[in-house]
Amino acid sequence: MAFTPLGERMKQVAFPLILCGPILRRVEPNEVTVWVALKEARTVLLTVSEVTGTGPVEVAAGSRATVALGERLHVVAVTAGPLGAAKLEPGKNYAYDLDFGGGTTLTSAGVVDPVGATTSTPLGYGNDKLPSFSLPPHDLEKVRLLHGSCRLPHAIGTDALPTVDLLIATAAALPSAVDFARRRPHQLFLTGDQIYADDVAEILLAMLTDAGDALLGCSEQLPGTDKTPAELPPGQRGKTVVDVAKFTSEHPDSHLLGLGEFYAMYLFAWSNTPWSAEWPSGGPVEERRGLIRFRANLLLVRRALANVPTYMIFDDHEVTDDWYLNRRWCAEGAAATEQGGALATPLARRVVRNGLLAYATFQAWGNTPAQFWASGTTGQPGRELLEAAAAWSAAKADPVAGQSAAATLDQRLGVPLHALKATEAELLREPGELRWDFRVALSGCSYEVIFLDTRTRRTYPKVG
Repeated sequence: MAFTPLGERMKQVAFPLILCGPILRRVEPNEVTVWVALKEARTVLLTVSEVTGTGPVEVAAGSRATVALGERLHVVAVTAGPLGAAKLEPGKNYAYDLDFGGGTTLTSAGVVDPVGATTSTPLGYGNDKLPSFSLPPHDLEKVRLLHGSCRLPHAIGTDALPTVDLLIATAAALPSAVDFARRRPHQLFLTGDQIYADDVAEILLAMLTDAGDALLGCSEQLPGTDKTPAELPPGQRGKTVVDVAKFTSEHPDSHLLGLGEFYAMYLFAWSNTPWSAEWPSGGPVEERRGLIRFRANLLLVRRALANVPTYMIFDDHEVTDDWYLNRRWCAEGAAATEQGGALATPLARRVVRNGLLAYATFQAWGNTPAQFWASGTTGQPGRELLEAAAAWSAAKADPVAGQSAAATLDQRLGVPLHALKATEAELLREPGELRWDFRVALSGCSYEVIFLDTRTRRTYPKVG
């Protein structure tokens, strides 16, 4: 059986509504945020219910419309607020569901799994079909925190993230609901490299390039190359990445470049849905073996991320492994003609924008949802970013509309106005960009976790 492109599979009636997710994100006593990616536009209603011995009791709800990142990629981080004065409490299990309109929910046919599928993707544990969570106890000694970092899909070793699923399943098997609430993981912190943009397996890049064009509904023209991502084959991008973008990456041959490729990488990292039963031919054998191991555990990864509040921050590989690394990488002038000087090149700036936009919509939105929906100046950066992301996708062949959207994206993402001048110690940005650092500090808990932006908030020694 030959490889079937994602665009062709998505045209089939049986293809599921959800491309990726649901992923449980920021959870506090007065708000719950769930992120999900769909194949079509919907208004998504999130309901949260307390799990009691006599049945579920709805305690929070909220709705939000998806944002069109592409013709076939619609994402949303929807937040539910409490129904009444009561807030969510530790020691209790809460389940949640998503309604996509017309009574279509997470358990409806064709939502998580293809129509007519003989097996189902589990989202809950035991007899529970819906995902659930519990708030951290106020007593620090009873809090169960998990930490993870880099995930390289074709790595020699086995992906460790499925261990989270095992921990939740073990707690779910305990005799009482109270035990489940106390013993399950309460928060998951992922501190960087949820995707790799620079060290990509050749066969995976072939699938990502195909998927990226299908998701966007267009082929992105990459500045400085006059080529689309599809015209820069896997394993043959090194010269473009090093000579044109001036990246100093150690793994440039199959580097992500197009926005669609970045979007697709997140989908492939967190979900089994976009993967085809048959893969393209070619690529190193060891890379293929690593991908087979990675793909085999994605059902467990997907269920785990749906059942524990998850917080994320970038490191380097979400864009490229030498991103903003030092003055040489960011410098203007003579340095741009040598190795380094990436930020002075149009292609590098486009890749930085693409990587940051994918990070913002797939990771940051769930970390700090208020930056994207709150009224007034608090939510203005995120609202304008999402509007510009949709406008850029819709513009396609309209260069005027595309340039206007791109300018807003650069401002809100904090893409520097220009390369680093010799007299400057910091990269200059327009005011009003999103903040990537954030804190997690729940009311009543005796601890807080601070996520630092160690990549874009750097200073560099001045020259002379």
